[in-house]
Amino acid sequence: MNFKKIDNNFFTKFGIYFNYDNYDNYDNCDKFHNNDNQNDNTEFIIIKKDFKLINEFNVIKRIKFIDNYFYYYLIPNDQNISQLNEPNLFLIKVEKNITFGETLLYLFNQNNLKKLFLFIVNSFKKIFQSVLLLNKSNICYFNISLDNVILICDNNLLLSNFQRSILTSKLNKQQNLQEMNYIKNIIFNITDYTYLPIEIHLLFYIFKNNLNKFTSSIIEVIVDKFTENLLIFNCDCLYFSQNNNIKIKFKNKCIEYLKEYLNQDDIFNIIYNIFERNKTWDIYGISLIYLETIFMVYDMFYNNSNCIHNNIIVNFFDKIIELLFVNIEPNSNNRYTLKYTMNQINYLIDNTFVDNTFDNV
Repeated sequence: MNFKKIDNNFFTKFGIYFNYDNYDNYDNCDKFHNNDNQNDNTEFIIIKKDFKLINEFNVIKRIKFIDNYFYYYLIPNDQNISQLNEPNLFLIKVEKNITFGETLLYLFNQNNLKKLFLFIVNSFKKIFQSVLLLNKSNICYFNISLDNVILICDNNLLLSNFQRSILTSKLNKQQNLQEMNYIKNIIFNITDYTYLPIEIHLLFYIFKNNLNKFTSSIIEVIVDKFTENLLIFNCDCLYFSQNNNIKIKFKNKCIEYLKEYLNQDDIFNIIYNIFERNKTWDIYGISLIYLETIFMVYDMFYNNSNCIHNNIIVNFFDKIIELLFVNIEPNSNNRYTLKYTMNQINYLIDNTFVDNTFDNV
């Protein structure tokens, strides 16, 4: 797939690229899934049987116990997986699908504010509900990104890629670091920590450096690296010009949170404390995704003089931002639950947009 980089807009700052070869019409995605174009829509990849593949198979087994799981998750069909003659190698047929990020960029480039806004608003409930069902099944998705949310032909959004999802039942207390192979394998197979909370950065640092004790000298290293990955603080959005020092305040909160571990002599207590926070890891990632998404389009609506409901929409975004910022708090005890956040967003939608508000976007 050939990707063309778009310069001078918010999307490149967030690393989103658009496949112009395969994306003609947001309203008609059927060409990706009809039989006539099957050769163009599918590809074959060879995958080695390793920890990531085994973990994904185990996670999918549990997902299949969720009622109507196919409505929420994009899962490989067993018929599309073949074992090759060579040991531990599999041939998998996969479809080329449109991602959440590509759809945002397409609508952004079309300057279609109504469809862009509706797409964002309508996606809230589906994505939150999909992750909530995983958490109820003792699965931490742990892999939210603009590329792993897939748009299929009926404009339905599905979660995909469960290679680094966590079976939270495996986070029980162990005797020593050597026996924590499951979570260590998950952590070490992560290539992008952008949408993972600060406690996961701390966990990675502990595992990578085989720490026996947490010291004050480590705090600055972790906080600097963590805040560097937060792209929301690096975009030129009007929201930040109206809310000064957000990044500085956030960084100070990170430092204060990590200082709580300084008085703990046993590194295992820190690890177990982090494990206990797993219910908040996905709400952190989802909230960060939507903060990025809103900041990408915030100025378009703020400066849109043709929209008679401009102030209503911007005010709606401001309330959503305020809600989501709580969910990326460094101290996970301050984050809202997935269910509470979803209910609050639905409440804001239902009580903000009435009559023909959307028709005049």
